[in-house]
Amino acid sequence: NMSGDSDLVIEEAFRRAQKAHHNKAKLVASLKNRYDKTEFHEEFIRCLKYAMIIYTREPAVENVIDFVTKFAAKSHGANSHAVRFRVCQLVNKLLGSLSENAQIDDDLCDRIHEAMLIRVTDKYPNVRIQAALAMSRIQDPSKSDYSVFLAYMLLLENDSNPEVRRAVLSCIAPSATTLTKIYKRTRDVKEKVRKLAYQVKLFEKGQKCLFQICITYTTV
Repeated sequence: NMSGDSDLVIEEAFRRAQKAHHNKAKLVASLKNRYDKTEFHEEFIRCLKYAMIIYTREPAVENVIDFVTKFAAKSHGANSHAVRFRVCQLVNKLLGSLSENAQIDDDLCDRIHEAMLIRVTDKYPNVRIQAALAMSRIQDPSKSDYSVFLAYMLLLENDSNPEVRRAVLSCIAPSATTLTKIYKRTRDVKEKVRKLAYQVKLFEKGQKCLFQICITYTTV
């Protein structure tokens, strides 16, 4: 039995979200009483996976995705840095659970994109780390929108926290645009950042050659 909208369990919130007549804003608000609990994220993703494996545009699934999008977009700017961290972590885990060839709805992708671009400038490093990791699945070197790469390059160049720089190195896609910033990290002030920069996977021979040239040039 439910104790009311103010204390919905996650599964029930998802069940109600499938129906168009339910107020999504109220459902989002109802979960705020729970999303600082450790088990929240695992249960949230478990419920969401049921909707994500349905390819056809079923109304119930579309309603659930809309609900989740609203939840992430609404919550990422919370006053509590712990909540901001958990929301970015949720987005990161959610995107990370998708298969390599999974396609993300354009509207959902855009909202995640906008929210995470804001959160990579958060004043708390742990929030910036999770936001940077979350954006790794929506970076696309083939598109003309370089906002994710610009955000990554700014973090590599200017972020004072070495763990943030390491997080970016762990997920940035090597390209002609990002290579110079990656090789600069081989001379980072922190050894663990330098080590990771050398371990960045360069998928094309040309990139490996260019990377080696860059390293040689900067050490001469």
